[in-house]
Amino acid sequence: MKVSRLPYEGNMYPVTNYAFIQDEQAGTRFSILVDRSHGFTSTKSGQLEAIFDRRLPYDDARGMDEGVNDPEDMVSNYVLLLEPLLKVQGDKAWAPTLEVQRASKFLNFQPTAFVYDSIASDNKNMHPRIALFTRQFPADMFLLNMRTAPGTSRGVPSKRALMLLQNLGHLKNTGVNVENSMVLNADLRVNHFAVATDLTGSSLSDEQDLDSAHSLRTAFIPKGNPYEINAYALHFLNFIENIK
Repeated sequence: MKVSRLPYEGNMYPVTNYAFIQDEQAGTRFSILVDRSHGFTSTKSGQLEAIFDRRLPYDDARGMDEGVNDPEDMVSNYVLLLEPLLKVQGDKAWAPTLEVQRASKFLNFQPTAFVYDSIASDNKNMHPRIALFTRQFPADMFLLNMRTAPGTSRGVPSKRALMLLQNLGHLKNTGVNVENSMVLNADLRVNHFAVATDLTGSSLSDEQDLDSAHSLRTAFIPKGNPYEINAYALHFLNFIENIK
């Protein structure tokens, strides 16, 4: 909503992930996804304005001269989504849809590719691909981080790892099929070897421990509340011997 007593720049707001406008009568939402912070405003109904790049024609003596002396162009990526909305009671109008959540995560956390030359390397036994999970995560569950814990011996990988999972809150009145939104039954293996002997965790806001895995290959990860982050400790069995 425009504040008439403020100038144009006073009605500009920072957006770090996405911005949208929607027509509730037509049941349509238009979203713009960004990969870095931009200035957005909506001064008229049905209109969304965005500033993709900001440069100062003169030094206002209030900053560090970046807008004047930086000759490089800023490269950004954007995703435009036009989605149909269904009228369902109980959903909050500001919540993003599941498609927006997934596209925004891919835009901001793009995969990193590593190039390996098998011809030039002396080690012919390197594994080009290791899949820890043989089953796909639910569509509304996001893997924030997974890293090994510090080991006790130098040069030897640790047998423990920390995994952070976030339950993506999303608007459910879009008619999108989210049948994968359920308790995760994930197999944790490395090259067909069962490596997870225990999977315990607790919410970052709740200290109550979750149940451990009942078998070597299966781990049950319960669903949390929207936007809730859960931390899990993975304990590997004979990890070093299995990957040789």
